[in-house]
Amino acid sequence: MISSSRTIDRARPFLLAILLLGSLAAPGAASARTWPQPKGYVSDFAGVVDEASRDSTEAIARELREKTGAELAVVTLQDLGGEEIDPVAVDLYKAWGIGTKGKDEGVLILLAVKERRVRIEVGYGLEGILPDGLCGSIIRHVMAPELSQGLFGPGLLHGAAAVVGV
Repeated sequence: MISSSRTIDRARPFLLAILLLGSLAAPGAASARTWPQPKGYVSDFAGVVDEASRDSTEAIARELREKTGAELAVVTLQDLGGEEIDPVAVDLYKAWGIGTKGKDEGVLILLAVKERRVRIEVGYGLEGILPDGLCGSIIRHVMAPELSQGLFGPGLLHGAAAVVGV
């Protein structure tokens, strides 16, 4: 029993170092990314949204902002640079300051084309209205049918309309 205790004592600093390094590496991956400035409410960095869908989505987001003060941003990326979509969405949401400061009433719809991933990131001020389960349902039932056919503009437009309609 004494020998196993000594083994644990010797291994403790090593295990602590691994845990510390692992916890430092994870958040840094997404936050190391440099973001371009937004291009209005729809920032189509992947170049996949048709003009009519862009204009309609911009109009929905503008009306939401004017009527409620909440902000909606729709962003397309060609790829996630080897990262997972969740931390990328959180990093972009924070970097752009989506939503009124102090109220945190913002929504980001992020599409990564290469990975075929979508994320709806919701600010704390709207989580009661747009919980994760509802956002997942909007992605699966409203957006995915069109996105899976390569209809990125309409898929994002209908997703934005569903989010605003809640």
